[in-house]
Amino acid sequence: MKQDISIKILRYNPENCDIGHYESYRIEANTNSTILEGLLQVYERYDSTLAFSYGCRVKNCGLCAVNVDGRPHYACVTRIRDGMRISPLKNLPVIKDLIFERRTFSNSKA
Repeated sequence: MKQDISIKILRYNPENCDIGHYESYRIEANTNSTILEGLLQVYERYDSTLAFSYGCRVKNCGLCAVNVDGRPHYACVTRIRDGMRISPLKNLPVIKDLIFERRTFSNSKA
């Protein structure tokens, strides 16, 4: 059963401002909907400028990692709920919106 929920997403564009701001969106979700599905819905229906990453959709690659109410989660497997505040991971340079700089990880030696 679908229901309308409200989520807040931290929007940040370094070309336009120095600090980010939260924008609210009303989306349709059911009990099995994930944060990634919610982000895709925002992108497709309301704002195609929303920047976020995803890849494997099975908690493997880490591209979709975001903070939810201040704690890190994978957007591809975390259930979405009313009132969530979604922001980029802390302590990593933000490129735009929910996309963070990944070069730190790709330059590390195994």
